[in-house]
Amino acid sequence: MTKDAHSIVPLFAVPLYVNEGIKFSNKSLNYIKKLDYKVISGSNGKISLDNYILNDSNLIDLKNIVETEIENYVRQEMRISDNINFYLCNSWVMKHTKGHRAPEHFHGNSIISGIMYLQCDDKSGDLTFSKPGTHTNFIHPCFVLDYDDWNINNSLSWTFRPRPGDIFLFPSFLYHRVAESLSDNERYCIAFNIFIKGDLGIKEREKITALYLK
Repeated sequence: MTKDAHSIVPLFAVPLYVNEGIKFSNKSLNYIKKLDYKVISGSNGKISLDNYILNDSNLIDLKNIVETEIENYVRQEMRISDNINFYLCNSWVMKHTKGHRAPEHFHGNSIISGIMYLQCDDKSGDLTFSKPGTHTNFIHPCFVLDYDDWNINNSLSWTFRPRPGDIFLFPSFLYHRVAESLSDNERYCIAFNIFIKGDLGIKEREKITALYLK
């Protein structure tokens, strides 16, 4: 009998970057708790009035963390050449209390998006990513099949239970949502968008597809 040596290669998988338990200062969290917020309709919580919060000099430690993780994602994991620069665009704090949630959505006018959790617990609401309806990695979503077990190859969604210090980076087109908070404690996280600048396509033999973003 020959040895079973089969394998599954996650070909063309959507690259979700996760780093858990990153250390940050309580000073930053305390500062964030004192920010001004406005209510979002539909039990979606509150959002900071400042939509460029990582430019705040009081949160330089968080900005450094986020920028380091972005570099890890695009250079070490995605192997993108350094002639393309990735930079933070807008960034904001989400504040959720009991009963608040975040409906399924994606981020427009962005290349990469991210979430860093600063305060949460087991009842604060899980984070779920969903496969876009146009993305077919196995069988088209119009076919509804039964599965004995769910895994990253056959699932239409994947759920995480965030902890303080967890960071998630993902292509901005990826749909995601946060379940309703059942916790008596406030949930705080920073969300942000990332764009690119530089010379795209300069290594190609023909320059007809080159794009220069300044």
